[in-house]
Amino acid sequence: MKGKVILIFLTGTIVGALFFSSPKVSKLNAQFTWSEQQTAGLTPPRYFTAWMRPIHENISGCTWFYINDQGDSIYSNSMSCWKNGVFTKVWTSGTTGSNGSSCNPMGPRDRHPLGQQVVDTRRHKIIMFGGPNQTCGSPQDWWEWSLNADPTTDVWTQRSNPAHFPLGNFELGCAYNSNVDVTFCFGSGDSSVLCETDLNPTPGTFTANQTAAGCVNADDWTNITTTGTKPTNDFFPGAAYDSVHDKIGFLGAFTAGPSLGMAIELSTYDVLTKHWTIQTPTGTPPLPNQRDQNIVGVPWDLNTNDGRFYYFEPDSDVNGVFSWKYGDVAWKSVCIACTPFSGSPSLPMGFNTVGLAYDSNQNALVMFSNASTGIPPTFDAGDIVQGLFLGGITHSGKFSVFGR
Repeated sequence: MKGKVILIFLTGTIVGALFFSSPKVSKLNAQFTWSEQQTAGLTPPRYFTAWMRPIHENISGCTWFYINDQGDSIYSNSMSCWKNGVFTKVWTSGTTGSNGSSCNPMGPRDRHPLGQQVVDTRRHKIIMFGGPNQTCGSPQDWWEWSLNADPTTDVWTQRSNPAHFPLGNFELGCAYNSNVDVTFCFGSGDSSVLCETDLNPTPGTFTANQTAAGCVNADDWTNITTTGTKPTNDFFPGAAYDSVHDKIGFLGAFTAGPSLGMAIELSTYDVLTKHWTIQTPTGTPPLPNQRDQNIVGVPWDLNTNDGRFYYFEPDSDVNGVFSWKYGDVAWKSVCIACTPFSGSPSLPMGFNTVGLAYDSNQNALVMFSNASTGIPPTFDAGDIVQGLFLGGITHSGKFSVFGR
């Protein structure tokens, strides 16, 4: 890679460097490395972990895991925080085994929220609703997890069940748009917005942006009609909000079923104009799940430091990491052969996960391991896996800042 380095000196000491290079970068391997993280003796459960999606927030610095494990006596229906190498169970329903008819007495209980959980950055809370449920179907409810600097003080609160509810209440991908102050969800061809008004100049009355986004029902859901070409791979899509470009990036890999052998489909959604755009980056696209059709979900999130979306190839022969930024014409291969796990290949075949979260506190991607049946893992299923970005902050592939 061609480029120029400008060193910055202060009293004889190099304090940093600016590296200018061509924006046409196809690989960023030197800036990324995987590592296996231990969980301080609190190994998360291995039952239903393949349906567990992490979600990160900056208030406490936690990456949260809502764990639904009916067969585990420690983590059955629990909310746990991964932070600074420690996995801490903050809340549990206290009940193991089947929930029977008692589905929601103490908390969200038996469900796999997957993409139907988002961080509301204005109200400092995680919103969770619906989702696949082993014993209770897909409940039309609304839960909120408070977010405080001390995560041990966070609690669940059940909101009054909304009068309206999004269509497709278990396979949705959702993201909170802080500019418009709505949560947008999409799945199985249906689009919905959650429109809260408590912070508006007049509570109960929409802002102009919320009205443009399609809000009709105050402090409730509104199913909306959109324009443009909607994604067709719309079963449990990955979703993340890019505040710089005011777009939600969606990555789909499944249709209802789901079906294996699908192709990755990238699209963006503009909340204010209610318009879809299918993105067609050039180059070799990343692979979707290759082996297990029971493992749905797309490991996809936005790195807020460099403004790029990142995707991990689950359960494939490659297990590579790819990135894309709004406006890019091509996929970028980030990592295929990185730091190995204890002498084994960098990421073993069969590494399975349905989600990843970008941890801005550590500048890292965080995933939860779940090795596929019949493929010997080279690390324990049930461990946190962290992908650390190295070399400071990258801006648009044009320059990186190193040093103090």
